[in-house]
This record gives sequence, C-alpha cells and structure tokens, in this order.
Amino acid sequence: MPDKNETLVVQPTSWLKKLGPGLFTGAADDDLIMALMMMMAVRPEIMGRFVISTRLQILGWLGTAVMLVVVLAMFLTPLISFFTMTGAKN
Repeated sequence: MPDKNETLVVQPTSWLKKLGPGLFTGAADDDLIMALMMMMAVRPEIMGRFVISTRLQILGWLGTAVMLVVVLAMFLTPLISFFTMTGAKN
C-alpha cells in the first residue's frame, strides 16, 4: 500500500506501449463535432439569417472529409505497426 505522500503510477502493459498515444488521439471525436456543426450551419431554424452559403458548405464538408481521413490514419497507423511488430516475432 502506498504511503500518503507517494504517487501511485500505473505502468502501461507492453502491448499498450507498442501501440503508443496515436491510437487514443486518433480516436478523437473532432470529426463528429465538425459534421454536427456543418449540419447545424445550413439550417435556418438554428442559424437564422446566418446560414452558410453553398460555397462554404462545400468547403466545410471538404474540410470534414480531410479530417476524417487524418483521424483514420492516426488510428490505423499504430495498429498496423503493432501487428507487424508482433507478427515478426512469431
């Protein structure tokens, strides 16, 4: 049992170290928030007279799609790396 003044540090297991932080940062929900904001920005009952134009809609959805690709890449890269490292040892 740790002393009152000691800090309890949980050490990640070896497989978690191999995956790295990219797995968790890649699973962020930023893309979902961007998609929700885009859906809200085109609705006059929500935005009133500040509804975005077609040009901004296209740009916004393009940015959301790029963000989705980046999030998927950040999520898949550590998984691929993990499975290639574990497969090489067997």
